[in-house]
Amino acid sequence: MAAAQLAPRAVSPASPNNDLSKPLFDTITSVYNVDGIGEKAAKTVVAEIDGRAITLGDVGDVVRDAAEGQRRLPFETLFPVVLQQLVQRQALVIQAQRRGLDDDPTVRRRMRAAADQVLATALIEAETAAVTTEQTLLDEFAKTWLGKPGPEQVHLRLIMTDTEPAAREAIKQLRTGADFATLAQQISKDSSAHNGGDLGFAARDGLIPEIGAVAFMLDPGEIARHPVAAKGSWFVVKTEERRIGPTPRFRDLRHGLLLARQQALLEDVLRSALTDVIIRGYPITGRTEDGNQP
Repeated sequence: MAAAQLAPRAVSPASPNNDLSKPLFDTITSVYNVDGIGEKAAKTVVAEIDGRAITLGDVGDVVRDAAEGQRRLPFETLFPVVLQQLVQRQALVIQAQRRGLDDDPTVRRRMRAAADQVLATALIEAETAAVTTEQTLLDEFAKTWLGKPGPEQVHLRLIMTDTEPAAREAIKQLRTGADFATLAQQISKDSSAHNGGDLGFAARDGLIPEIGAVAFMLDPGEIARHPVAAKGSWFVVKTEERRIGPTPRFRDLRHGLLLARQQALLEDVLRSALTDVIIRGYPITGRTEDGNQP
């Protein structure tokens, strides 16, 4: 049978130049060029403390290392909070330096250890990036999550207090009939107080571990019998309801997938690093810096 002849292609009325073979717009050149964005962020000063700059890159570093639940918040929500944290930290650093604490041997040793940790992490990230493509992460996402139900979530309310007695008093009032939302509006120190302590639905990894452990043990409508200590405060926790959450989106899980890849490759990177250095062991009494035994 002879192949059917294709009818001539009609010109689309939506084509302003009446020739579909010649697009009006440049479809090759990238409009969104992100080359150098990291360098630009590192030079974008968003605050100064005694002349010391805090950059957009500094803010981004904190956001990148934040907990999964925090990273899902809009950047405009995170930005002022993180910036305030960085300003406060820099003010503490300045005061510590004025007191000469950066010359203390113990402090210097701990500073060196922190710098070493940053370099070690950078190596693991670089080695992972060399063997990980975006398609690798997409394939892992598809294998683990695509078409499957999301994680269990709880609808959570909480009241935050400064002391344990205050939290216990709140629990006592709730057990004698006080309305949780009203009490939260009256006494909670948390930012959710205006909303009656309502945090909405959250997965376990989106909560402070101590709070998540309690919230996921409670039945719907149940209030924890004892306050939960976390982050220097005391919390009254109530689980309103439970549900199976929607399948997470790739963009929400990408960072976690990348961290999992780093963890999986850590043993190989470490083995390679150890074979490329000279290691000498000494007795627990150690040796002096000139190499002599004490």
